[in-house]
Amino acid sequence: MNISELSEILKSNQHETDTYDFKERWENTNGELLKDILSFANTAHHNDCYLIYGVDDNKKIVGVANTDEHRKNQQQISDFLESLDFANISFPEVNVNTLTDDGKKIDILTIKDSDHVPFYLRSDYNKKGSLIRHGEIFFRDKDSDFGKNNAPTYAIAESLWKKHFHLDLTAKERFYFILDDIDNWSWRDGEPEKFVYDRDPNFCIEIEEKKNQETYNQVESFSVNLQDPQISWSSVSLKYNPRLHN
Repeated sequence: MNISELSEILKSNQHETDTYDFKERWENTNGELLKDILSFANTAHHNDCYLIYGVDDNKKIVGVANTDEHRKNQQQISDFLESLDFANISFPEVNVNTLTDDGKKIDILTIKDSDHVPFYLRSDYNKKGSLIRHGEIFFRDKDSDFGKNNAPTYAIAESLWKKHFHLDLTAKERFYFILDDIDNWSWRDGEPEKFVYDRDPNFCIEIEEKKNQETYNQVESFSVNLQDPQISWSSVSLKYNPRLHN
């Protein structure tokens, strides 16, 4: 986030949203900081989220004091998150940068969008009076008072898992992810030959040989060892259609 983007947010009519929140100062404990990070990491949308420090409840820039002992830098937050026992294979990715407006410093903690949701701990975190129980999911949702409830509703939990498995995306968007899942594609003989995605057979990669002599003649072979090189052409089509497979 840059100063121009921050100015647009300050001019808006909203104070709390599911993508940003203002704080006059940094959280007093790492536990409270973790709750805020997890609340924004566990969102069903596909946007980065922001904790904006140095802005009061009236959206007035008050600045972050250099003497604030709770202020964190990038390395400190990354080390803290990495030290925790997350149930997932990863932890939320965060970035910290500082903006200056009229001599006042505003710290921006960016929580990067991720499809590894939901983020939660595998074991309890209990330090300096901040208890976060294992399996507890903090979330950010405008329809549930921004996660102030003890647990997400079934609909919110479902939306997070849909994001995790990319079920909230179109078929075209899902191809970007499942093509990387190379261990779960199977070869199928037939006309045309194809690869089928085992986890969802509606996705396939069709391979069809082209027999267009005019196209062949446009290609020159540079092989020295072959007396009569044969060139074949195939088209590769990414398709999604439930009627393609039996």
